[in-house]
Amino acid sequence: MSSNWKTVQAKSLPLRVAFGYAPTPADKPVMATAYKRGGAIIIATVGVAGAPGVVEYRPTDKVRYAPVPEAVGTRGLRYCRTCPETHLLRVGADAYATLFCDVRTAQRNAAYKAAKDEGRAWPTKSERAEAHRERVAEKIDTIIATAAPSRERMIAATLTNVATSTAYADEEKRARRFAALAAQYGLSVEQAEALVAKHAA
Repeated sequence: MSSNWKTVQAKSLPLRVAFGYAPTPADKPVMATAYKRGGAIIIATVGVAGAPGVVEYRPTDKVRYAPVPEAVGTRGLRYCRTCPETHLLRVGADAYATLFCDVRTAQRNAAYKAAKDEGRAWPTKSERAEAHRERVAEKIDTIIATAAPSRERMIAATLTNVATSTAYADEEKRARRFAALAAQYGLSVEQAEALVAKHAA
């Protein structure tokens, strides 16, 4: 057995963290998380090539798992896209295999407690939704503000293709096509040539 895999009693599984899970060596590993429920250990898996599932084990049952799921080619890996440091999410034991970031949950709980201790009102659902919309709008504005250089590069690339194309029978036809294309972008021939030279450097 690969050293990346371990076979332990279910009660020894790490709880509430992501790992690679494959019942047998013939199975392809999927991302999973273990929980203790009553007297049993359950393993929740993400949905890969099928619905997500929950498998129940007795505490003394043997379970095969990989502590480092990336090392065994685990399918269905899901990473947090919000935290500064990349980390795997936790698979919930509900019917939808909801994914959770415990770091964000802890931060939210701490912020809620701090607001309560200071006597501040916690934002309502609608207020949080409005704040989210504002953050999204700010990101969109940032993307639009930084999109101009890429448009300039696109225009330069199009003009360069015409200037260097071998599809034209002579230089005169190439020059006419270049001038017409420059005019479509609101540029004179001199401005178009300068733009091509700028992005060719």
